[in-house]
Amino acid sequence: MDDLTELPGVGPSTAERLKEAGFTDFMKIATATVKELCEVEGISEKAAHKIIEAAKQMCNLGFKKGSEIL
Repeated sequence: MDDLTELPGVGPSTAERLKEAGFTDFMKIATATVKELCEVEGISEKAAHKIIEAAKQMCNLGFKKGSEIL
């Protein structure tokens, strides 16, 4: 299980609420929608965007241009 407090804006109490809502690791958060994260008490839309983007970086998710790969 990932330490969710490594994500910006996620302290111990928010991490606990995320876990209770089923978001137990970075991948689950990275693939969640903003709406899903906003359903967790205390997470605003702005915070949800930040948390999801940080989780994507932790999982190395993202796209690269074809020219970058070549």
